[in-house]
Amino acid sequence: MLRSGAGHSNDADGMYAVEAALSEAMKGLGDVAVDAAFLFLTYHHMGDAAAMVDVVIDRVETEAVFGCSGMGVLTDARENDREPGVAVLVLGGDHLEVTSLVVEGDDAGVRIGEQMIAQGTEDALLVLMCGIYSNPAACLEQIAEIAGNVPVVGGVASGNPWPWGSTSPRTLQWCGRWIGEHGVVGALLT
Repeated sequence: MLRSGAGHSNDADGMYAVEAALSEAMKGLGDVAVDAAFLFLTYHHMGDAAAMVDVVIDRVETEAVFGCSGMGVLTDARENDREPGVAVLVLGGDHLEVTSLVVEGDDAGVRIGEQMIAQGTEDALLVLMCGIYSNPAACLEQIAEIAGNVPVVGGVASGNPWPWGSTSPRTLQWCGRWIGEHGVVGALLT
């Protein structure tokens, strides 16, 4: 049986926010081990992203941690837009298998599709990518050409709302301890 939990914090201190959101999310699992975690944070916390990802990996005891930066985050409890926010979803269960995918380059969709075919199972795919340095439509077309009709959901990472913000429109995506600005990360769920 699949178990899940979601947590949220709008604290301006990124490390406090990730601890609070993760603690709230973990309550939904009871004593079920975490198979995958999804961490989303607003651009306010991008400077702490690596440390925040480490906290989640260490607490949930899996490298299957996926996420990206955004202008806003949401859970069933709250939505943050252009203000500090952290959202966490944890999943666990007897029959859930998670394969982590990290690719970069114009052929990211092809390589993801090939990895999906190699699995040889019925899957669903979460993809998170940078819309500045990648082409989301082309990536999805490449995946469909290789892997066929597979359910795909995901998002395009965003950063500081340039030109309104004072920094560049840098974005972040992560999969495990890999954190990048130009990649496509995926969670293949079986």
